[in-house]
Amino acid sequence: MKRLAGIIRKETREILRDVQSLVLLILMPAIFILVMSLSMQALFQPESTFKIKIATLDCDGSGESKRVLDILRRTKNLSITEAGPGIPIDAFPSVITEGGSNFGLVVNRGFSDFIRDIRKKPATPPLTVYADPTIQTALQVGIRNQLVMQLFTLRMNDFFDTHTDLLSYAGFS
Repeated sequence: MKRLAGIIRKETREILRDVQSLVLLILMPAIFILVMSLSMQALFQPESTFKIKIATLDCDGSGESKRVLDILRRTKNLSITEAGPGIPIDAFPSVITEGGSNFGLVVNRGFSDFIRDIRKKPATPPLTVYADPTIQTALQVGIRNQLVMQLFTLRMNDFFDTHTDLLSYAGFS
């Protein structure tokens, strides 16, 4: 036990002798954690007013595409703005950056076919997502997962709406 106390005293004297090491090893990480927690606290509070801005372009124009955009509009921390109908897809990334959006979402043609026919593999992706490269990867993955969940929900709801007989076989009314 005396040897351990001696080692601790020796290491403490060594660290206190070199003030720069003390600052780098202990104070800087503590200050970093404090500053980051203060700057990010609004994101993690339930009453947060932080909104992720998403610009959308609906190339499909179907009821299904309008439904998915309405669902996203009702999502608490998302702010959805629609680009005009005459905007070409090539010009859409510049609309995103000029409008101050964090993400861009294009509902591609054939989106409604993708939702209606669960057996059909789409020739093109139903949605195209653009992300500001300065946005954290975790946030990008979170938005992607939210969109995948909404697509899955829409497809399943549409499938069961058109195949109510399957539900009756399973005992659901």
